[in-house]
Amino acid sequence: MIPKEITCTHIEKAAKEINTNGVPNNRDSRKYLVQIDDVLYPPKYIISLAGKYMNGQEVDAGIFDATEARSYLRKLNYIIITK
Repeated sequence: MIPKEITCTHIEKAAKEINTNGVPNNRDSRKYLVQIDDVLYPPKYIISLAGKYMNGQEVDAGIFDATEARSYLRKLNYIIITK
C-alpha cells in the first residue's frame, strides 16, 4: 500500500531527482507513464522515490502494484499515459 502521506510536493521533488539522475534500467515502466510538466516518468518509481522526500527512505515498490500507483497519481490529478 502506498503511504497516504505522499503528496504532490513529494512527487515533484522525486521528478526533479529523476531529471538529474535518470531512471535506473530496472525501474523503467513497461506500459504506463505519468506526465509531470510535459515530462514522462515511471509511476511506480516516482512514488517509491517520493517516499524519500516524505520520510527519508524510498517506498518499497514491492508493497504496491502498478495499478495502485496509477490510481494514486490520478487522485493527485496527474495524467497517466499509455506507452
